[in-house]
Amino acid sequence: MQTQELTKYAPAVFGQTPKQGLSEKYALISTRHVLERLASAGWRVVEAHQTRAKSDVGALVCRHMVKLRHPDMERMDAKGDVIPEFSLLNSHDGSSAYQLHMSIFRKVCANGLIVADSVSHHLSVRHSGKAAEQVVDASFRIIDEAGRVLDNVRSFQSRLLTPAERQDFAARALNLRWPFEKGVKPPVTAAQLLEPRRYGDNEADLWTTFNVVQENIIRGGVPGKTQTGRRYTTRAVGGVNANVRLNKTLWELAEQARIVRVAA
Repeated sequence: MQTQELTKYAPAVFGQTPKQGLSEKYALISTRHVLERLASAGWRVVEAHQTRAKSDVGALVCRHMVKLRHPDMERMDAKGDVIPEFSLLNSHDGSSAYQLHMSIFRKVCANGLIVADSVSHHLSVRHSGKAAEQVVDASFRIIDEAGRVLDNVRSFQSRLLTPAERQDFAARALNLRWPFEKGVKPPVTAAQLLEPRRYGDNEADLWTTFNVVQENIIRGGVPGKTQTGRRYTTRAVGGVNANVRLNKTLWELAEQARIVRVAA
């Protein structure tokens, strides 16, 4: 990813001034500086985005996420459909430390997933003078865990779901995104979340089902109706926090489906 693209999709990466009003003890360690150190260790940026801000000033301090890959990870599943990577989260408003989350990229649909903490717990590095070096060290701990996460992916691929199990998975995922509260129905149905966006995603294994449902939820674009019957198209999950939280809970849902079988 070129610097120009990074500036467009995640300008907070280049923020140099913390949010006004933070304590003098807060040490702003620019994400750009951290990425430069990661690049020298072989990592490259492949994707970036950030939470929508209300002002130009806010856009330079808000929560942002950058996804990176390393050649050692790209070679782990050379014959397969997935590439391990990691998501780096940060902000310059004092709301979080640096966070590193194991992620998986699915080539066929350019779909990115974030692994549940129960499988690969995220790593945190607080803002301090040694933050850049500590993030680089933590990134290689991510590589060490990648093989085990790929084993989970392969178990998802080998787990065939019955129609009842696929419906149950989609219904649970629907409730994660649109909790059924106070009698308010979600704008779409579980069956719609199971509709693939490409021909190759018609398989009934858990990995494919998980990706189809996750893509429909995270990317949006699914036609539905509001409570008043007005036509509505679901929106993409734009906030960084919401994106990470929902991705992780969906992965956890897949972990449960891998083990627990639903009666027909």
